[in-house]
Amino acid sequence: MEWKEFAADSRESAVAQAIQHYGVSEGELRVSQVPEDLDISGLGGRVLVLAGLANQQPRQSRDEDHGGREGRDRGRDRDRGERRDRSRSDRKPREERPVAAKAPVPEPEPEEDLGPQQEVGAVGDFVRGILEKMSLGPQSRVEETRDGEEIKILIRGASIAQMVKNDQRTLLALSHLAHRAGQKLEEEEVRVRVSVAHSGVSDDRGQEAMPEGSEELEKEARAAAADVQESGEALTMRPMNSKERWVIHNVIREIAGVTSRSDGEGRTKRVKVEPE
Repeated sequence: MEWKEFAADSRESAVAQAIQHYGVSEGELRVSQVPEDLDISGLGGRVLVLAGLANQQPRQSRDEDHGGREGRDRGRDRDRGERRDRSRSDRKPREERPVAAKAPVPEPEPEEDLGPQQEVGAVGDFVRGILEKMSLGPQSRVEETRDGEEIKILIRGASIAQMVKNDQRTLLALSHLAHRAGQKLEEEEVRVRVSVAHSGVSDDRGQEAMPEGSEELEKEARAAAADVQESGEALTMRPMNSKERWVIHNVIREIAGVTSRSDGEGRTKRVKVEPE
């Protein structure tokens, strides 16, 4: 299922946008409202919902169906005329064609035994809530592990894995929301990575998820890391917003011999690059 975002002053207005976009009734949509307590930039207090078609089969318009019937009728009339014009003496005996044996229908793969839900932290519980709003709660399991300032979320389940295979933006959306939840729910600066088992897609966030100006930020991060490696002393970078700090942290963690953390409060928060 392909999910699209709709923002409006109320949930009803956002759902109305989704209905107009897809051209279906509300009953034919799956709608999930993003929690309002997340500080998502650009919303300005508006409501954000994710919506997609509940039935993935494409709907055939009446005009297309009517045109198809007319085409079939014309084809049948033409065939009848050709058959009447044909002389019976010219007809060749009809050859009997062997009936091809039907291929056996493969049995569906058994559902993965997901086991009971595991105990998770605040971020894992947030992701579990999103899956429940997407009607995937009973069909999925969420696991959470923590490694220093990084929280890793692993989602298991055949339905969510297929959804991510069909559209990688589903994983990017989950990753973005989980990262924002981590900033909101955790007392210290954390980085959140989300992966879906058996989807074949990794959460490396790619250029599509990077904020504007990421290339310059990457250059700043690498320059800071080089200074720390050369001097052996910590370096505090300029004040940055959460998205900019997220880019810096992701670059630094790939460079050997250095590490990073955030210092300060609010808009004065800075990234501090230190020898590892």
